[in-house]
Amino acid sequence: MAGCTLMAGLRDGGRALFNVIVFSKNRACQLDWFLRTLQLKWPEVGTRIMVVHRADTRDFQRGYDILENRNPTVGWINENRISAPFKDVVLSCISLDNDHTVFFVDDNVFIAPFDSGCKQFVDFAKSENSIAFSLRLGQNIQRCFAYNSMRTPPPKMDEFGKFCWWRLAGDWGYPMSMAGHVFRTGLIRKLLELMPFKNPNSLEGGLMERRRAFRPMPFMHCCETSRIVNFPMNMVQGECKNRIGLSVSPEQLNEMFLDGLVVDSARFEGFIPLSPHMGLKKLPFVDC
Repeated sequence: MAGCTLMAGLRDGGRALFNVIVFSKNRACQLDWFLRTLQLKWPEVGTRIMVVHRADTRDFQRGYDILENRNPTVGWINENRISAPFKDVVLSCISLDNDHTVFFVDDNVFIAPFDSGCKQFVDFAKSENSIAFSLRLGQNIQRCFAYNSMRTPPPKMDEFGKFCWWRLAGDWGYPMSMAGHVFRTGLIRKLLELMPFKNPNSLEGGLMERRRAFRPMPFMHCCETSRIVNFPMNMVQGECKNRIGLSVSPEQLNEMFLDGLVVDSARFEGFIPLSPHMGLKKLPFVDC
């Protein structure tokens, strides 16, 4: 497929390899923030990142052109320039050569380092009854932003961050997230081959509709605290009316990005969220 490259890499000391797939639409500024924190906090995947993006205007595309020039080791798939269906594009990014596959969206941000050699991920990799490793969950998660719930305390988990997600409420009972959940590549590729989807929302929604099929895998894993958080500031799709926090339009952010400003990621060092999604009161910028 033109413009699509299968990711591969060498094993680092016997550790797992990852397909890292990032979805983005009209949000180069937010994607820049995510990529900078990803490469800083999870450097082992630095050369195995694939961005699937779409721009509705020339100005939005200018933002992505800037990002592509700044990130030559990242793979870029511009949906505007290929005719392949979204499903085929996604499947082309999922190489069976890599043990695990993780999806992100462009308003995710890494807030703490992650290492696949940690005891929690090592245990996940050998636990066949655990469906996913969540980078967004942790003992700090007490609320569900999406449903405006004030109480979704962490469930009982073992020393390896393993817990039973079946019948849990909120984010704790949502294993098929496209925002920072790591899956076994063989499993997720087979699932996606068998189901229809045309964008990230229908991909995630289709997987959750089939969650009863995952009953033999009632566990998930996570770290002690969240590795990533989602800062919802705007919407770029009309399928799902997701709740947002600080409201800043994609056009406003893109204009600032084109003017040479980027989000000051240093201001979020040590941030510990109470929910996988957090609203912001303001967004700090610095010159690039």
